[in-house]
Amino acid sequence: MSAVDNVFPTGYHRHANGGGMVADTATVLDSVFVGNGATIGNGATIGYGVKISDGATIGDGALIGNGATISDGATIGNSAKIGNSTRIGDGALIGNGATIGNGALIGNRATIGDGATIGDGALIGNSATISDGATIGNSAKIGYGAKIGNSATISDGTKIGNRATIENRATIGDGATIGDGALIGNGATISDGALIGNRATIGYSAKIGYGATIGDGATIGNGALIGYRAKIGDGATIGDGAKIGISATIGDGALIGNGATIGYGTKIGDGATISDGAKIGNSATIGYGALIGNGATISDGAKIGYGARIGDGAKIGNSARIGDSAKIGYGATIGDGAKIGNSARIGDGALIGNRATIGYGAFIENDVEIAPGLEIVAHAYVADNTGRNRAPVIPDIDRTILDAINESGHSLNMAIWHHACGTTHCRGGWAITLAGEAGTKLEQAIGSEGAARAIYAASSPGWPLPNFFASNEDALADMQMRAEASR
Repeated sequence: MSAVDNVFPTGYHRHANGGGMVADTATVLDSVFVGNGATIGNGATIGYGVKISDGATIGDGALIGNGATISDGATIGNSAKIGNSTRIGDGALIGNGATIGNGALIGNRATIGDGATIGDGALIGNSATISDGATIGNSAKIGYGAKIGNSATISDGTKIGNRATIENRATIGDGATIGDGALIGNGATISDGALIGNRATIGYSAKIGYGATIGDGATIGNGALIGYRAKIGDGATIGDGAKIGISATIGDGALIGNGATIGYGTKIGDGATISDGAKIGNSATIGYGALIGNGATISDGAKIGYGARIGDGAKIGNSARIGDSAKIGYGATIGDGAKIGNSARIGDGALIGNRATIGYGAFIENDVEIAPGLEIVAHAYVADNTGRNRAPVIPDIDRTILDAINESGHSLNMAIWHHACGTTHCRGGWAITLAGEAGTKLEQAIGSEGAARAIYAASSPGWPLPNFFASNEDALADMQMRAEASR
């Protein structure tokens, strides 16, 4: 058909206002404008004051409400319904049987799938895609280039960011916000008022609770459950099937493993790692950079310090305290209310009784049991169930080291623990060497620095540990001062 030659197919006529082609069975009021090249199909109903621009197509049986605007090149499918005062942008496509509510705005080149429903006052951005059977609630806003999957539900007042993707059958609750570029997986549920950050990823069948916040770039695994008012930091990763409790906080860049459980009100620090299957109790605190091993259990109210390491299968009791950089071995058990000092090391399978205290830098060997309430001093080396410090003792340690250094062929070199010659050591290295076989075994068990600390702590109680990384001059001066003081 050509508007110039005015030739129309049988059953169609030229509309008086604008010259477009109108089916004889359509109902079009005189006040309607039907632009040149526009087509209105059989049985369509066009309400009062509608403007249909050039090249638009209105399908059979479609219903266009009063005051609606259909822009250039738009297509309205068969039996679609366009509400009053709604605007359909240039080149937009409205599928068969779709329903567009009153006052809605469909952006240029947007696509509304067959049977989809767009609520009153909703805003669909340019080039957005609303797939078949999807539901967009009243006053919802869908950003440009966003994609809403088949049968997905976007509730009232929700905001979907630019280029975000909501996959099939996902549900987004009232007033929720989905950031730019975010991905919501198939069948996922985002509850009312939740906030999903830019570029965040929510796995299929995951559930995000009421008022929860998911940070920018965070990833929530398949089937994971995020409790209401929980906060997931930027770049954090929540594994498949993990459960994050009510009001819990997961820090930026933290990693929560598959199947892990985080209790309500618990705080996980930035960059911490909770491994697969671990269980963190209610109101616990995990410091930044800490590592909780596979299947480990952290009980209610426990506190794990910065950079601490909890081995696979270990159990930390209620209200226990694990210090910064402490290491708890595989399968070890720390009792209720126990306190493990900074940089202390608890061996594999060890048992620390309720309310026991392990001092700073102390070392408890594998499978050792420490009785409830027992206190282990700082830098102690405990190798049996007595809890006694088994670090070797060097009487008058500083005078002994000075005498050894002054022997012919011997020297002090604070830059190395032991020289290959066997006669040159740093201060700590001399302490280990002078402790004989016991010192060597201790060094093999807990390392050079740990052994030096343990020997010095046992040999000079009441003195602070020396600086094992001082200069030669400072180390000599300190040993001379201590040797004189001990006379």
